[in-house]
Amino acid sequence: MFRSRQLLRSVLIVFIFALLAAAQSPQPDCVNPSDPMVVDYFKAARLAEYRNDQRTAVTYHLKILESEPNNECVMTILSGLFGKMKYYQEAITWSERAIHANPNYNYAYISLGNAQVALRDTDEAKRSFKKAAELAPRDPMPYYRLGVLADEQQKYPDAVKFYKRAIEIDPKFEDAYYDLAGVLKDLKRSAEAKAALKKLLELNPNAKDAQQLLKQIERDAP
Repeated sequence: MFRSRQLLRSVLIVFIFALLAAAQSPQPDCVNPSDPMVVDYFKAARLAEYRNDQRTAVTYHLKILESEPNNECVMTILSGLFGKMKYYQEAITWSERAIHANPNYNYAYISLGNAQVALRDTDEAKRSFKKAAELAPRDPMPYYRLGVLADEQQKYPDAVKFYKRAIEIDPKFEDAYYDLAGVLKDLKRSAEAKAALKKLLELNPNAKDAQQLLKQIERDAP
């Protein structure tokens, strides 16, 4: 599924929060596997997330923290869940708690940056994403988020640089190819934009947004 470059920023933010929450939850070391009650709470929270019942998921994660009060992974999941519900200040609070528990937990900085973007604190968001990249240089998401931020600010050369870095780390990062192509189109670099879309379509031949954008570029600049 690909986001149109014309979608409202709020849609993007909710998507990224949902992505982050989903990415965090399956981690096998997120909770203590030797505590059956905590494991059951975690499974119940995952089921609630699957049903898109964010409030119930929050309740179960809070129960986990009663047993594991310094669990930075669960705190970051809570940040993502509150962000998905558009409670951005709560999302910041939980990200900061996760960072306090573990200053080297890169996912917490990504979640913090997402909330800061939602609250239009772009300078702080940039710092958060850069810190996440510093802590986990082989994670493509901080670079992708930096690219999206630069894209929204119409700093297109920076956006190209960050999108390309995300793709270099993860050559199957479909959204990064799509957004890169959109920026290259805006920069009148049609050949490069078409190359990015063709690579994306090799990965996912059914990507309709990519097909449409490629047709548009070929029509406007064959």
